[in-house]
Amino acid sequence: RLPAAPRSSPFDADAGPDGQGRPTLVYSRCTRDPSTANNTAPVPDWATARGCRLYLQTLGHGHERRLGGVLTGARTDSNYAPSIWGDRIAFARLASRAHTAQILLYRNGARLHRLAGGTPPCVHTITSCTPKQGHAGALALDLGPRVLALSWLIRAPNVTGIADGTELLAVPLDGHANTLAESGFFSGTCGALTPNSPNAAGTGVAYLLNIGGDDCSQDSGSFQLFSPGGARQAAPFPSSPLPVAGARDGATTYWIGDVKPHPDTFYSYGDCVSAPTACSLMRSDSTPYQPSPRRRVLPPTY
Repeated sequence: RLPAAPRSSPFDADAGPDGQGRPTLVYSRCTRDPSTANNTAPVPDWATARGCRLYLQTLGHGHERRLGGVLTGARTDSNYAPSIWGDRIAFARLASRAHTAQILLYRNGARLHRLAGGTPPCVHTITSCTPKQGHAGALALDLGPRVLALSWLIRAPNVTGIADGTELLAVPLDGHANTLAESGFFSGTCGALTPNSPNAAGTGVAYLLNIGGDDCSQDSGSFQLFSPGGARQAAPFPSSPLPVAGARDGATTYWIGDVKPHPDTFYSYGDCVSAPTACSLMRSDSTPYQPSPRRRVLPPTY
């Protein structure tokens, strides 16, 4: 147990090396934690939180400390979903009255640099959707030496299906355009596709892809590797325990398995919270990745 006070929602925590190579944890604390109402994503919708500020804790070196300066922004800004790698911190910022979060990169001693984010709400639409009817922002980030892996949520009337849309993106740190690795949606029956658990992997991303069958059969999940050049690899996992979150460390994958049956409803992050014995931390030392066909991925909007 770390020397940090609890909060009412799951933490948006990310661990990585600081500038001295020490294991370090970054996360937010908010004056109002995110809402869980109508949330279909596997993690909280941080765009519904308010007054979030960033904190850092170096493991084994005392308590948490709040990050200030340019990492705070305006008084009405909300900063969340941070990720650390060396002397860099990436995070999401939602300004007051804004409907789309910014993705920002900070390097010690330098100004903030804005990175490309995901699809905003109500763009390229044939409906009467307007941005004020929805919002879009980060669910989770994972920063590496060359790329930022970004999980992105879109909540708007022009999202495909009956609920939120999600995107999993590879965002290069050199200013080049991002690449959409996966998009997710809920079909309205039992079918669903949800990418989550972003992990930076070289110039590409690794992530967990959860699938709900159209025939209302049990949910399944697979770990995916994606290169911006289009190459893909996949490692399917058994349906029980259902993988609901994962982190990649070289050839080793750490993942959370949920043993609760899911015959016709998709997993939500509340499953592990409401039933602590339902979920276990798992480790796979040799993830069986196999080449996967290239395919075109489109944003989950119309």
